[in-house]
Amino acid sequence: MKKDREELEKTIRYVIKQTKKDATKNRASLEEKLIQHNISRGKVFGIYGQGIPLIQLPDSELYLVTKYLYEITAFQILEIDKWFYDEEKRQYDTYQAEQVYAKDIIELHNVDQCSEDIFYCTKATIHEMAQIVGQGLLNYNKNNQRGSKLEKFGDEYQEAPNIMKHKVEGIIETLKNRKFTANTITINIRRMPNNTESFKHESKTRTLYIESNGETSFADLSDGAHRCQAFIKYSKIDPDSEAFTAIRILHYTEIDAQDCVEIDNRQTPINFDNIKSFKNDEYVLLTKDISKYGTLNNNALNGKIVTNSNEIKTKNKYVTIGTFADAIRENFKLDNRNVDNIKEFMIKFFNELIGLLRDKKYTDNSIAFKGNMFIGYITWVKLLINNEEWKSKLSNMVDSLDFTNDEFWHELGIDVVRLKSRNVKDIVRYFEKVGEDNV
Repeated sequence: MKKDREELEKTIRYVIKQTKKDATKNRASLEEKLIQHNISRGKVFGIYGQGIPLIQLPDSELYLVTKYLYEITAFQILEIDKWFYDEEKRQYDTYQAEQVYAKDIIELHNVDQCSEDIFYCTKATIHEMAQIVGQGLLNYNKNNQRGSKLEKFGDEYQEAPNIMKHKVEGIIETLKNRKFTANTITINIRRMPNNTESFKHESKTRTLYIESNGETSFADLSDGAHRCQAFIKYSKIDPDSEAFTAIRILHYTEIDAQDCVEIDNRQTPINFDNIKSFKNDEYVLLTKDISKYGTLNNNALNGKIVTNSNEIKTKNKYVTIGTFADAIRENFKLDNRNVDNIKEFMIKFFNELIGLLRDKKYTDNSIAFKGNMFIGYITWVKLLINNEEWKSKLSNMVDSLDFTNDEFWHELGIDVVRLKSRNVKDIVRYFEKVGEDNV
């Protein structure tokens, strides 16, 4: 390869992002071309939607993705001669994936059913796992995994799967030194709204078949992304390795799978006194989704929205789930058509807002970070979501606020513990006025 491979991966992600409005058409064209090389439909969906980290593609498949995306999009930065030598082009043009890779079916052996929605694979060799991951049918779901990281491409930032090469290399070293610990990997057969997911367990042969086609049936890798990348690389280094791992297979919704993985990784006991019961409507679900999205590197609200108000002071959090969800409810009417767009913009908005507040040296203990202030901030989200100049407008809005006027904020209800409907509407009206004056 003429240039750094990682730079090519960034470039591919950039082109996919820039052609988002034509995603369906472009993906179908890419699928049509890659199927000729025995690359499955599900894998194409994964590559295009970043469910398959580009880091795991062999050079031959990365070449084909580059070549065909250039043909489809005409983005000059993907022009194949810029990235690959003539000898590589001749070799990779005739590449054919193993026939097994053309299937949209994952096949796991040594699997027992533990309950209605939980299966357990007692032994899968690293070579079997490398083949399954190589099929490209295990989806890197950023909502259940480690989220995404931000990478810079030119003057823009874009999301990328949070795969750390040093961790992968560290796991490879443990395999080389025969010190690998077979921690359980977790796969979730995503429970779909219309029950379109497809899988079958044959108890006599202890075999589990999972369809993962990228549209109606998904197998999400909830835990173990670094280990799986290490298996792919090490299986080529030591084809005779007898190392193996165990796999837990769930059949949960995305949110339940996320909660399950979080509970497994929690270092401190659950304090049941702090648990409140919420009606899990779409506003609460969106709030939880925002709080769990990504990491603090790409989501300033990650882990900052909590169940109990006591955690705001003791654990440096910002706002409760109830307050945040009520603020969304006050400002938006959610449906399946707008929820993803609102979530995406809200994360960008709060990244920018909290950055502005930090630049102005406001601390977590200041009025600017009071939980009830987020009612007003979400009102600004409503005003700015379709504004191309939203960042400059937001900066003006922040400059318009006097965070030192404690008496004003007290009268508005910012420090009221139990807000009444009147308080919420007063906060919304004030922030609407500030916003409209600056829009």
